[in-house]
Amino acid sequence: MCEGCKSKAAWADTRDQFGAYLGKQAHDYNPLEGGSPKREMADTRQLDETLVPGGRHLTLLGTADERASKARRLRYGLITARVIADGLLLAVAFVMAYWLRYGLELGSDVAPESFRPLSAFNLFIVAFGAITLLTFQMRGLYALPRGASWLDHMRIITSGSIIGVAALTLGVLFFGDPVLPSRMLFVFLVFCTLAIFGVERVAYRTLRMWLWRRGINIRRAIVVGAGAAFLSAL
Repeated sequence: MCEGCKSKAAWADTRDQFGAYLGKQAHDYNPLEGGSPKREMADTRQLDETLVPGGRHLTLLGTADERASKARRLRYGLITARVIADGLLLAVAFVMAYWLRYGLELGSDVAPESFRPLSAFNLFIVAFGAITLLTFQMRGLYALPRGASWLDHMRIITSGSIIGVAALTLGVLFFGDPVLPSRMLFVFLVFCTLAIFGVERVAYRTLRMWLWRRGINIRRAIVVGAGAAFLSAL
């Protein structure tokens, strides 16, 4: 018999055994005797271990769907935590910029009429964080692949931070008080944001590499192909 005929015969035999197994499960199931649909489903998910004639495995779609749903929930949870952490870092960057300008008075002396307490900048902090996080999302910071380099992250963070500071500066000019805060504050805000996120991304990437080397949070995949698309997938 040819190899193709043997393969078809083996698959037909597997299909028949699969149908017979499900028929037996449906016939034996009786909810009045303590049967449980959840238990029966758990039994049918073991088919890939019991029905292996000719080296073939059967995979039920229910298990794959559950794994995909679990992976999506985990991904959304990690992205939410990442956004919250970045929002806190933006607030820390603003406080650091305030301290450099109003605390240490770097650059030049602060005019008395321009001095303001940190509490007067609460609305500025919220606006800066919201605008910058929205820019991060629109530019794809939270959609970068797991293997993205530090430069890939910092490229988006730099552009997003500049846009956030520019939008905040325009808002202060058009809708703020007649007496403006020190303009050096916004210059320091850009540098503080880049410095904090640069250090944080280095630490985050180092931690992920440390976990991957120990087999934690890794994903196994088979990539078939060649060329630039193949290398980018790696």
